[in-house]
Amino acid sequence: MERAQRIPDGPSARPRTFVFDIVGTLTDEVGTVQRVVAEVLRLSDAESLAFAREWQAGLESEVDAVVRGERDWADYESLRSEALSGVLQERQDRPGRAQLKALRRVGCSLAAFPGAADELTALAESARVVGLTNSTLPAASAFSAAAGLRWHALLSADLVRAFKPQPEAYRFAIDALGLIPEECVFVAAHPWDLDAAKGFGFQTAHYPRPHADAPAASDTYDYTISSLRELVS
Repeated sequence: MERAQRIPDGPSARPRTFVFDIVGTLTDEVGTVQRVVAEVLRLSDAESLAFAREWQAGLESEVDAVVRGERDWADYESLRSEALSGVLQERQDRPGRAQLKALRRVGCSLAAFPGAADELTALAESARVVGLTNSTLPAASAFSAAAGLRWHALLSADLVRAFKPQPEAYRFAIDALGLIPEECVFVAAHPWDLDAAKGFGFQTAHYPRPHADAPAASDTYDYTISSLRELVS
């Protein structure tokens, strides 16, 4: 995929609203899970990373099943807990009650990628910044506060019982905030998220991150960035 152009100069040309995916784009979900698993279960780096990846794969599988209509609705943190139970059963691990509670709370303590909080704060000085996440609102509020992520609005697709990339999630943000998608930039590390947002008319900015799938050769986005500071007026 060719590198896209940066945000154009000139006050009339620059978007005033940026809508962000959060988990995996601004917060390091896999890295946080690996760290917590290592601390709680006292595993090595290699063991905790394998555990985190297996857990994440189980979570993504359950989310995909909801999106495809193959199972009833359950929120992101409930599905995270289900996926954890599956990993523990497969590994025949039996953590204690306190350990299990700590593992199940990991979704409320996702750490931001280095520099993400400062970059978001700088962008928020000159534009509206909106978070649209598949996480529950309580979890997203908790990790945003802990990580110092500044939002003018924080929305959870859970409020409409949907997950991105289901259309209801993007429509919810548009309707709730009165957005004009063509005047907004949707920022994400995940091509599937950007592709769905583009379908609603959003401009798109790909922000590559570890653990996120790379775009296909045929994928095209308006911008590709290496820092949110590239979006600042």
